This record gives sequence, C-alpha cells and structure tokens, in this order.
Amino acid sequence: MKHRNVRGKIAYIFDPEGERIDFGREWWSVTFHEDGQRTLRAHCEIEPGVVADRSVLRETVYTTDSQYHPLDCFVRLHESGK
Repeated sequence: MKHRNVRGKIAYIFDPEGERIDFGREWWSVTFHEDGQRTLRAHCEIEPGVVADRSVLRETVYTTDSQYHPLDCFVRLHESGK
C-alpha cells in the first residue's frame, strides 16, 4: 500500500487585549493515495459563549481526484447538540 498521511490540529483562539481564550479545536488529516486522489478528514468543535451563543460540532470527509476535481463529500453539522 503506497499512500501518505498528514495530520494536524488547529486551535481556535480569541485574544482580546492579550487575554487568550481557547474556544475550539479542529483535528484534520489528509491521505494522499497512490492514484493521486486526496481525502481530507476533519473533526471540528467550537464551544459556545466566546464568539457565538451556540456550540458547533462538524465532521467532514472530502475526496478529490489527482486534478482536485471533487469525487465525493460528506459533512455532518450539529449546532447546540441538534
């Protein structure tokens, strides 16, 4: 199997006047497939009360071909638990 994975985390930070507040995070990964396709996976969590009154939970899986043309995509979004 010849593929490569890259992974990371993004911190969502609000910094009013030097007062750092962590209000969310996103874990992501990209798989580079042998045939040139790329698959992005992301899990995002945003806490309520800092920049909005609602929480957000988002799940995404998105695949493109070797020319970045979309092949398929799935997104699930929960806002304030719904």
